[in-house]
Amino acid sequence: MGTWKFSLYKSSFFVLLVILAPAAMTGCRTSQGTDKGCCRGLSAKESAPAPDIVPVKRERTPEYGGQKSCPVTGDALGSMGPAIPVALADGQTIYVCCRGCANRVQRDPQTYFRKVEAERSGS
Repeated sequence: MGTWKFSLYKSSFFVLLVILAPAAMTGCRTSQGTDKGCCRGLSAKESAPAPDIVPVKRERTPEYGGQKSCPVTGDALGSMGPAIPVALADGQTIYVCCRGCANRVQRDPQTYFRKVEAERSGS
Protein backbone atom coordinates (compact mmCIF):
# COMPACT_ATOMS: atom_id res chain seq x y z
CA MET A 1 0.00 0.00 0.00
CA GLY A 2 2.85 2.40 0.80
CA THR A 3 4.40 1.84 -2.62
CA TRP A 4 1.12 2.70 -4.35
CA LYS A 5 0.92 6.10 -2.56
CA PHE A 6 4.52 6.91 -3.42
CA SER A 7 3.90 6.01 -7.05
CA LEU A 8 0.82 8.25 -7.11
CA TYR A 9 2.75 11.20 -5.65
CA LYS A 10 5.60 10.59 -8.05
CA SER A 11 3.33 10.52 -11.10
CA SER A 12 1.40 13.60 -9.89
CA PHE A 13 4.66 15.47 -9.53
CA PHE A 14 5.70 14.45 -13.02
CA VAL A 15 2.39 15.62 -14.51
CA LEU A 16 2.67 18.98 -12.74
CA LEU A 17 6.26 19.33 -13.91
CA VAL A 18 5.33 18.62 -17.52
CA ILE A 19 2.44 21.11 -17.39
CA LEU A 20 4.14 23.93 -15.46
CA ALA A 21 7.67 23.79 -16.89
CA PRO A 22 6.76 25.25 -20.30
CA ALA A 23 4.69 27.95 -18.63
CA ALA A 24 7.60 28.88 -16.37
CA MET A 25 10.02 29.04 -19.30
CA THR A 26 7.74 31.25 -21.37
CA GLY A 27 8.80 34.85 -21.03
CA CYS A 28 7.11 38.11 -21.87
CA ARG A 29 8.58 38.22 -25.38
CA THR A 30 8.29 35.87 -28.29
CA SER A 31 11.14 34.96 -30.61
CA GLN A 32 10.13 37.82 -32.91
CA GLY A 33 10.60 40.28 -30.05
CA THR A 34 6.95 41.28 -29.82
CA ASP A 35 5.39 41.70 -26.41
CA LYS A 36 3.12 38.93 -25.17
CA GLY A 37 1.85 37.93 -21.79
CA CYS A 38 1.88 40.85 -19.36
CA CYS A 39 1.97 43.40 -22.21
CA ARG A 40 -0.73 41.71 -24.30
CA GLY A 41 -3.38 44.07 -25.55
CA LEU A 42 -1.41 47.25 -24.89
CA SER A 43 -0.61 49.65 -27.68
CA ALA A 44 2.97 50.64 -28.40
CA LYS A 45 2.37 53.93 -26.60
CA GLU A 46 0.99 52.21 -23.51
CA SER A 47 3.80 49.69 -23.28
CA ALA A 48 6.55 52.30 -23.81
CA PRO A 49 8.41 53.58 -20.74
CA ALA A 50 7.01 56.67 -19.09
CA PRO A 51 8.60 59.90 -20.41
CA ASP A 52 9.63 61.02 -16.94
CA ILE A 53 11.85 57.96 -16.52
CA VAL A 54 15.37 58.98 -17.46
CA PRO A 55 18.17 56.43 -17.64
CA VAL A 56 20.89 57.05 -15.08
CA LYS A 57 24.33 57.69 -16.50
CA ARG A 58 27.00 56.40 -14.20
CA GLU A 59 30.30 58.16 -14.26
CA ARG A 60 33.25 55.86 -14.55
CA THR A 61 35.97 56.42 -12.06
CA PRO A 62 39.30 56.93 -13.79
CA GLU A 63 41.33 53.77 -13.96
CA TYR A 64 44.34 53.81 -11.66
CA GLY A 65 43.14 56.98 -9.95
CA GLY A 66 43.73 59.05 -13.07
CA GLN A 67 47.31 57.88 -13.49
CA LYS A 68 48.39 56.89 -16.98
CA SER A 69 52.08 56.12 -16.53
CA CYS A 70 54.46 54.59 -14.02
CA PRO A 71 56.17 57.35 -12.01
CA VAL A 72 59.44 55.39 -11.98
CA THR A 73 59.91 54.35 -15.60
CA GLY A 74 57.38 56.51 -17.44
CA ASP A 75 55.92 53.44 -19.17
CA ALA A 76 52.16 53.22 -19.67
CA LEU A 77 50.38 51.49 -16.80
CA GLY A 78 49.19 48.06 -17.85
CA SER A 79 51.93 47.66 -20.48
CA MET A 80 53.67 45.00 -18.37
CA GLY A 81 50.53 43.38 -16.96
CA PRO A 82 48.12 44.75 -14.38
CA ALA A 83 49.36 47.86 -12.55
CA ILE A 84 50.47 47.33 -8.97
CA PRO A 85 48.98 49.59 -6.29
CA VAL A 86 51.41 50.97 -3.71
CA ALA A 87 49.84 52.32 -0.51
CA LEU A 88 51.69 55.28 0.95
CA ALA A 89 51.86 56.14 4.65
CA ASP A 90 49.46 59.09 4.28
CA GLY A 91 46.70 56.85 2.89
CA GLN A 92 47.29 57.73 -0.77
CA THR A 93 47.69 55.04 -3.41
CA ILE A 94 49.82 55.29 -6.51
CA TYR A 95 50.24 52.70 -9.23
CA VAL A 96 53.40 51.34 -10.80
CA CYS A 97 54.10 49.00 -13.71
CA CYS A 98 56.03 46.23 -11.87
CA ARG A 99 57.24 44.97 -8.50
CA GLY A 100 60.70 46.48 -8.99
CA CYS A 101 59.13 49.92 -9.33
CA ALA A 102 56.96 49.23 -6.28
CA ASN A 103 60.13 48.64 -4.24
CA ARG A 104 61.66 51.91 -5.49
CA VAL A 105 58.51 53.84 -4.59
CA GLN A 106 58.51 52.37 -1.09
CA ARG A 107 62.10 53.53 -0.58
CA ASP A 108 61.37 57.14 -1.66
CA PRO A 109 57.59 57.65 -1.73
CA GLN A 110 57.52 61.46 -1.71
CA THR A 111 59.56 61.84 -4.90
CA TYR A 112 57.27 59.53 -6.85
CA PHE A 113 54.10 60.89 -5.24
CA ARG A 114 55.00 64.38 -6.50
CA LYS A 115 55.38 62.97 -10.03
CA VAL A 116 51.98 61.28 -9.79
CA GLU A 117 50.32 64.43 -8.48
CA ALA A 118 51.79 66.42 -11.38
CA GLU A 119 50.46 63.87 -13.87
CA ARG A 120 46.98 63.79 -12.26
CA SER A 121 46.72 67.57 -12.28
CA GLY A 122 47.82 67.72 -15.93
CA SER A 123 51.09 69.61 -15.31
